[in-house]
Amino acid sequence: MILWYELKKILFNKIGFVIIATIIIQVVFSFIPHYVQHNYSPEVYRRYIETYGGSYTEKTYDIIKQRQTEIENLIEIHDTVVSDYRSDLISLEEYENHNIQYNRAIAEQSTVYYLLEKCEYYNSLDRPAVLFYDTDWFDFLSNDSYDYIIAITIIIVIIPVFSSEYMTGSRNLIITTSQGKRKSALSKLLICGVFVFIFAFAMYIIKVIPVISGKSAAYSNLPVYNLLGYSFDSDISIIEYYISDSLIKSFQWCVLSLFVCTVSVLVKNTTFVFFISLLFVIFPSMLYTMVSGKVFDIIFTSYALKSHYNPQTNILNIGIIIVVKALLYCIITERCWCARSDNSVMTE
Repeated sequence: MILWYELKKILFNKIGFVIIATIIIQVVFSFIPHYVQHNYSPEVYRRYIETYGGSYTEKTYDIIKQRQTEIENLIEIHDTVVSDYRSDLISLEEYENHNIQYNRAIAEQSTVYYLLEKCEYYNSLDRPAVLFYDTDWFDFLSNDSYDYIIAITIIIVIIPVFSSEYMTGSRNLIITTSQGKRKSALSKLLICGVFVFIFAFAMYIIKVIPVISGKSAAYSNLPVYNLLGYSFDSDISIIEYYISDSLIKSFQWCVLSLFVCTVSVLVKNTTFVFFISLLFVIFPSMLYTMVSGKVFDIIFTSYALKSHYNPQTNILNIGIIIVVKALLYCIITERCWCARSDNSVMTE
């Protein structure tokens, strides 16, 4: 009964419109093409993949390596060719042929270097690899801009669960009832955690729909290690990796919701809770890009907005960190909620 009451407080009020609006925004943004800047030309890359794509072999590496050598030679001799033409040492036709090859070399240089890097990565693997046009999947997996939408929505939705009771003064009345202390606190925490998990995971599923319904769907079952930088030991597929990654992040959003609950019972003011929660979400995200190491991986797991966790971290360690943080926030929240003294109810 208490759980249903707390759930209705989240869904059937103004907050419900925030949730609906967020889902609509997510759906719309998911189908809007996003420009991503690459250090290579996607058009040239696609053309090379159409020619040399498929099961990767040493022959593919030799072809790309040879093309790299040709490009470097063309660029190296360019000034000499120009000088020879001005000195009438070569014909106009030879000069024009060189310019055509030179301009093509300049256009392909960055892409060939990227392809060579990818080939060298494949050479380091002891498993069969597939060379395919992975730009769409790579851009999709590295795009975390949607996480800001989820973060702000969660903060807005979760803040009133506890802080509204303090703002209206009803908290003092609730804790005097038979179910008002520990049971009410645990019910609020449980509803927050479950709701945020379902909401976050649903948002991630919505996000992937345009990808798996397009041309990239054909490669979704390939092992994720085919993507440069995703050298996992297992043969987990790209789509399986995304789903497992989404599940982990959804649990981490639960931790964020519990953190917001803790801030709510400590600060008791809706406005202050919002800014403090937002600060503790964005600041670690900025700091994470400037520091590294196992200690920081532990600290920022379930906190860093842009990198919720280090993918190379053991999954068991991630689970332990999430559970420990969740228990810590629950204990603090429950103790503060059940505390007798609440003489100063803050108002906006």
